[in-house]
Amino acid sequence: MAGNLNCPQCGAHLESGSTECKYCGEVIQQIKPIVDNNVNATQSQQEIPNNRNNFNNGNNMNNRNNYSGRPINRQNIKKSPSGCMVVVIIFLVLGSLSCIIPSIFGLFTSSSLKNSIGNDANVNVTTNGTNVVANGGAEEDLGGWERIADANTDYEKFDLTVDNTNAFKGTKCFNMKKDGLDGNIKQTIKLQKGESYLLSLFVKGTSEYSTENKVNVNFKFVTDSGEEESKYDIEFTNIWKLQKEIVKVPSSITSDQVQFKLGLSSNGDKTVYLDDIKVEQVISKKKK
Repeated sequence: MAGNLNCPQCGAHLESGSTECKYCGEVIQQIKPIVDNNVNATQSQQEIPNNRNNFNNGNNMNNRNNYSGRPINRQNIKKSPSGCMVVVIIFLVLGSLSCIIPSIFGLFTSSSLKNSIGNDANVNVTTNGTNVVANGGAEEDLGGWERIADANTDYEKFDLTVDNTNAFKGTKCFNMKKDGLDGNIKQTIKLQKGESYLLSLFVKGTSEYSTENKVNVNFKFVTDSGEEESKYDIEFTNIWKLQKEIVKVPSSITSDQVQFKLGLSSNGDKTVYLDDIKVEQVISKKKK
């Protein structure tokens, strides 16, 4: 096989015996080409000056086997926090705040409910789910309820109607109006001695005086020493709000028939809406 010879000026291939490069005109001295039968075509290409596989300065990183530049110390490379991790942390923080802030806010917005007997507002309870109040949502109009005004005579000063435009639940709710005289609505419910009950109701309304925005709730028990009452003042605003309270039935009652009343009293005119009134027996409770 004939030897290979390249132009020392441009690197172009020269025919054997050439005295001048036909590409660049360089004069070629007559040097006998070196013939090596063990050199293959791929190896012969390495003699071309533009060969990209020949480098020793580390600028070409495509061929890692021939790279002889400065070694990379991977242990010294500091990795920045992942963008996804930062997003996760932000969501966790926001999620925690969304739980904490409403709890703190609730401490200042919760109504202060007063009860003469068995007041225990900081209790989580489970009830048996049976409501002993008849027609607590006015869906049966005024069925089960009795209206009581001062001296049971002047119903123009205190009125109870059914409203079908402002209901919180269902299609109807109660509307109590006080125009000068106090008044109540009542019914008789059955409660067991020594047991605890959860009173809950939705309420909203308006009052002539901001300090008198209360609905009076009363449980009247018959005991061996006479009558005993459990009273509450349920505050309201101009939006629907769920109010709850624990009712403790005295162990000394002689009758399970209890008078349950809701009314408006004190100064000023008032208009109040009531819905989903419930009294349910507590089956378990746990202090917060």
